[in-house]
Amino acid sequence: MQALDKQKLEKYLIEAIRLVLIILVIHILKGFFSSLPFVSELRVFNKNIYLSEFVSFLMSLIICFILYEFTKRTKKIVDEMLLQLPQAGFFHSHIVYLFLTIVLYFSAIDIFKGFIFEEWLWTYNCFFIGVSLFYISRILLVFYQNSHKISENIYNIIFVEILKNKKE
Repeated sequence: MQALDKQKLEKYLIEAIRLVLIILVIHILKGFFSSLPFVSELRVFNKNIYLSEFVSFLMSLIICFILYEFTKRTKKIVDEMLLQLPQAGFFHSHIVYLFLTIVLYFSAIDIFKGFIFEEWLWTYNCFFIGVSLFYISRILLVFYQNSHKISENIYNIIFVEILKNKKE
């Protein structure tokens, strides 16, 4: 019983390497822009937000869009790659969405604090708690729906394959 399609794994790894290279270039550009001497003291929109913070937020937002597009592009590949996990692409994409929620939380908090007073920070936190709980509940629901097939596949891999190999 084959658990992984190696051709699909190769396609996925190529996409992952492409993603890492793009994110690395964006981080280098972000670091370069933030280190410019004339950027560090400039403020935008109001006196509380520095230009470097705003550009850092925009670069993080671009990275999030790239990661989102990566999950859309690789969802089918992951489904076909992980043969023993039903709806593997769904799990993969929703775990990445949960990660994106965390990245967006930390990248936008300084901008939020600059626009809105600190006493409204609880609304920002509640929004991200809600989004996180949405993705967590979707992951758990689909896992529960597929738990029988997943358990069956684990049993087949562990017991049937091992016993088959011992007899030979």
